[in-house]
Amino acid sequence: MASVTVMRVDVAPKLDFVKAGGIAVAWLVISLIVGGTGPAPYEIFTYSAYNCSKGHTWSADCNGIQMSDNFTYWVQTFPALNDLNRFWFLEVQPYTTIPSMEGTPMQLTAQVTILGQDPAKNSEIWYEIAVNDTKTENVICESSSGACNPFVLVYEAFVRYPVYQVQITFPNPSQSYWLGDVVFKYYMGHPSEASLQIGYHVTYLIITLAVCIFCYVKMRKIPLGEWSWEQRAMALLLVGLLCHNNFFYPFRYATRGWFFPFMNSLFEVAFICVLLLYWLLMADKLRKEELRVEFNTGHIPKLLLVGVYGILSLVLFSWGSIADEENPVESNQVGGIQVFFYIVSILWVACIIWIVVLSVLTIPVVMRKNYLLTRYLFFTIPTGIVIFSILIGIFAGTLGPVNRTTISYVYFTAMFNTYVYFLLWGYWPSKDPSKIASDNTNEESPLYYNFGSSSTRQ
Repeated sequence: MASVTVMRVDVAPKLDFVKAGGIAVAWLVISLIVGGTGPAPYEIFTYSAYNCSKGHTWSADCNGIQMSDNFTYWVQTFPALNDLNRFWFLEVQPYTTIPSMEGTPMQLTAQVTILGQDPAKNSEIWYEIAVNDTKTENVICESSSGACNPFVLVYEAFVRYPVYQVQITFPNPSQSYWLGDVVFKYYMGHPSEASLQIGYHVTYLIITLAVCIFCYVKMRKIPLGEWSWEQRAMALLLVGLLCHNNFFYPFRYATRGWFFPFMNSLFEVAFICVLLLYWLLMADKLRKEELRVEFNTGHIPKLLLVGVYGILSLVLFSWGSIADEENPVESNQVGGIQVFFYIVSILWVACIIWIVVLSVLTIPVVMRKNYLLTRYLFFTIPTGIVIFSILIGIFAGTLGPVNRTTISYVYFTAMFNTYVYFLLWGYWPSKDPSKIASDNTNEESPLYYNFGSSSTRQ
């Protein structure tokens, strides 16, 4: 068997793991604090159809309109946007004037026309984005104040015009007779939060580039044949991390169009696919006690699952972008894109379940052979934290653009970078790479999997 390098995870004392893990956790906590105290993700402008000085009850001091009247239009031109605003969406919250309607599900159809204008070119021309598009929503009014559940009516994934105007009506009298006031909330991405995102991307990109250069300079002293499988995986993960930190990311704010958002999604999908493949192969490697991962037919299902997931994820983004550009009025109908989204989600969940099952099946092996414990814990604990964090973000709804928070963005950016750096620390050669060429130690020696033995520390 060809000799391979002994990694830090094989020989480092327990205290080193505690220190490295403590630094990683501390950085994530700092990131949470930075995100929690950072700028708000949105600028919010609130409008009321009644436009009353107090409350949501129609009275003599109201200067607006009653939208329960047939084909009464609420027309509003919104504050100007710039590229740093990134996106905008409109949320609608109806109120009821009939107390008996509280708690009763009711259908409400909204009809909306969206116009865009570019004052720099011509302040007189309004371009049609959507004309008389409709959305039917089921609403429930539960509050004693008559407030009903809000819903997103319009979502623009990117800024195509500096100025937008909407014209909204509720055309069906049999549905809107119970309507009282209607509150409209106009959300647009906060420029300060966009600047924070750009700063984080550039900072982590520079750090990752520096780490890649350092690794290249050091590891080139070791013949590639002597690299462990984990070290080869780390090289691929570092490339994936470069994609995640995305050199093109700041350019999406400097120009409009599909290219840079597409590149951002392409790189993001590439990183997630590399991460999923690493998790699947590593979990299987530990279960089988393999010193190396040699390609065999048993790996084909893993490659197919991750490959199909990546391709469908990219298609889903492209399809969604085209749909948003063609019609920014949100739809609650289960169409092709929603079904496609469910398929992609099922594939992702299948990958996670597979990883968990492989990790659980490894437990009896580890219990019989304690020398496997170090590598098992070094893989499962940080990986479990990453997967658990993603699941929380999905169920909390903070990973998408509509409900994403600053704290969510900062945390997940820090988490993925910290995760790869932490693994790189553990899988780094235990000796100076320049001295390893003459080292005849291989993975069959007693040094292999030795957790914290002072007799073997370098």
